[in-house]
Amino acid sequence: MHSIKQAKDQLQDRELNNNLTMRSISDKMDDFFGWQNHYKQDSLIRGIIHGCYHGMWGVLKYMAQNTEGSKREFKRAKDQFQRNGRIRE
Repeated sequence: MHSIKQAKDQLQDRELNNNLTMRSISDKMDDFFGWQNHYKQDSLIRGIIHGCYHGMWGVLKYMAQNTEGSKREFKRAKDQFQRNGRIRE
């Protein structure tokens, strides 16, 4: 039951999601695909992985009627997709 309560709490959180387990998985994916220019903040792959992650949380929070939280997640997803100096819209 603790994990269900934790999931519900995350859906109602108005701040950006920063689940440590998911962060560890995304870091492993980043390492697997490699960093662009040897700097993670410039990495196109990292931007895509994290953009998808925050986009997913935006959808989940929106479905849970947490509009403030979902707006923040979607904004962060957009920021992540804009990595490497190019806008990908």
